[in-house]
Amino acid sequence: MMTTRTRYCLRLMIDLARQAHAGNPVSLSEISARSGISRRYLEQLAVLLRNAGLVQSQPGRKGGYVLAREAGEIDVADIVTAASGPIRFVECEDSASYCMNREFCECRPVWILASRAVKGILHNYSLADLADPEQMAALRQRVNSMEQGASPDSSMVGE
Repeated sequence: MMTTRTRYCLRLMIDLARQAHAGNPVSLSEISARSGISRRYLEQLAVLLRNAGLVQSQPGRKGGYVLAREAGEIDVADIVTAASGPIRFVECEDSASYCMNREFCECRPVWILASRAVKGILHNYSLADLADPEQMAALRQRVNSMEQGASPDSSMVGE
């Protein structure tokens, strides 16, 4: 399950991407007013995103935040990783020393496949995609079809 921190980081980044056309820094107060996320919490999130190299801060009376790269160059996995750390189902994916049963665990292969599928999907979508209402409408329509029993296409499962 995605944490509130991750979901709010995504909302903050989408807001910045939508405001990027003006080229001016966006204040956290403005984002707070549009998103309903407290300014104080946005400050904490902005630090995470700045440390990950996803946003830049510009000080001053007319300062605020801007994307550090073009929205199309930032994928959803970048934001999730900045907010929550590595994307993985179990710790033994990355560290052999974490689990003594790593070599003969019955579940590990399934967790690795599931993790790779999730990573694939998150890498397939950029911040520009999430900020584009038309693309999101098309994605919602595909998800609605899936929920009604249609098979997912390959772009939905990251294969």
